Amino acid sequence: MAKWAKKKAGRPVEDLYLPPLQRAGESQATNDNDKKAKILIERFFPQPAPADLSNITGKTPVTYLRVNSNITTEEMARTISRLLNNTALELDGILNKALKICRPLIVP
Repeated sequence: MAKWAKKKAGRPVEDLYLPPLQRAGESQATNDNDKKAKILIERFFPQPAPADLSNITGKTPVTYLRVNSNITTEEMARTISRLLNNTALELDGILNKALKICRPLIVP
């Protein structure tokens, strides 16, 4: 029995067959397995529709954060380095690990 054969109910089943497929609106069906896989992926896992942003007018609101002006760069660097890696602040959702990686840009 070939190593690609599978058993079904005690009997070997040779190469499983998937008939030629075509996209909706196309007249030509394909026998290429890669193209068949793409057609099935498109059918069973469709991409979400793009968000309609046409009703948003004006500028995006800016959030201001008040920071104690007496804090030193050393204190900021130390605070960032002590953050836990797999957590994020709920306000911005930025992972602490990302803050640690970008620390040289945040605190020169």
